[in-house]
Amino acid sequence: TASKGFTGKLIAHNPHSFQEPL
Repeated sequence: TASKGFTGKLIAHNPHSFQEPL
């Protein structure tokens, strides 16, 4: 899933983004 890779990148930059289902 591409969205998972994209979310993973955001988490790497902002761990708080993990709470936001991007």
